[in-house]
Amino acid sequence: DYASSGITKTPFFFKSVQQTGSHAASIRAVADGTVDGAAVDAVTFELFQRHARAAAEDEKLPLEEREQARIMAEAVAQVRVLGLSPKSVAGPFFMSTFLVKKFSNDARCDETNVG
Repeated sequence: DYASSGITKTPFFFKSVQQTGSHAASIRAVADGTVDGAAVDAVTFELFQRHARAAAEDEKLPLEEREQARIMAEAVAQVRVLGLSPKSVAGPFFMSTFLVKKFSNDARCDETNVG
């Protein structure tokens, strides 16, 4: 949440929220000015930083994949990290609302303890 990120003390930091559907789409949306900021998994962002440019230049890859990698490399180069969440021993775990509801009959997995 925004408050625990240290960016702000209120959850109303941004005027609106838009879901892009992927980390890559979120990075591109920031780069092209569609949105002002995005929450992107740090591991995913670092992978894009490390490998997108090399993939764009890899002639073994199909042209379409190289073009997508080029676009991603340019987007990553245009954005900057404003803050990081606290480090943990495990990567982030996300569960869709569908799965939460599907498994909510299990007392260990309901909307109150899935975050």
